[in-house]
Amino acid sequence: MVPSKPMCVEAFTDYPPLGRFAVRDMRQTVAVGVIKAVEKTTGGTGKVTKSAAKAGLMYSLLRRNDHVGMSTRLLSGST
Repeated sequence: MVPSKPMCVEAFTDYPPLGRFAVRDMRQTVAVGVIKAVEKTTGGTGKVTKSAAKAGLMYSLLRRNDHVGMSTRLLSGST
């Protein structure tokens, strides 16, 4: 089977929670199974929503400020 959209899966032997699947049609389960092998590919240039971009920017700013604050605390000798 080849998925129509990107999804996060693993081989059942590597990580059982991500190694199971179910196929549903018309709100009924028509098949279940386990994933034997995965062909990993590099991620494409997927879409990034505005909120995800904003969250990423805020995270990087917070990390940068935390790093600067830590270095000044180390230089001043306070903990």
